Amino acid sequence: MAKTQTISNSKRPLGAQDADPVSANGGRVRMDTCQLDGEALNWAVAMATNKPVTIDDGHVYHCMHGKRAEAGMFSPINDWGTAGPLLEQYEVFPEKFTDERDKELVNKFFSNANGKCHVGKTPLIAALRMIVEKQIGSSLSVPAKLIKNNSQTSVNNQKNALY
Repeated sequence: MAKTQTISNSKRPLGAQDADPVSANGGRVRMDTCQLDGEALNWAVAMATNKPVTIDDGHVYHCMHGKRAEAGMFSPINDWGTAGPLLEQYEVFPEKFTDERDKELVNKFFSNANGKCHVGKTPLIAALRMIVEKQIGSSLSVPAKLIKNNSQTSVNNQKNALY
């Protein structure tokens, strides 16, 4: 079993590697918000919304008192029950592309706010990327252990970025 690390967003800059326990054990990868997917997006949403989480075996879990909580995984990209209140709180609402002329975007979703737009293969991915963009910005440092097949994910998600 991998070592559990507690992460919380305590108003420190996300690039502050010297203050981050993750950087000492595995490093970080700088990613554009439009590239976030899977566990990296779950983690970024936790940071953007000030949810205490822990990373264990490449997954993001709820955390209480510095330990993995019984509530289980923090996975808003797969759970409307977790994501729905966040979408409402941060006023981010996904929509489906309907313009048949752009074949790359058919059957994808987008969310926009503040003149920015994010695309995703699901409504939650598009909307959660927008929450991260609104709260953190267009890029952030993500624990490397949360990135799977980073180079392929990066290439695929660059195609999903609108602006």
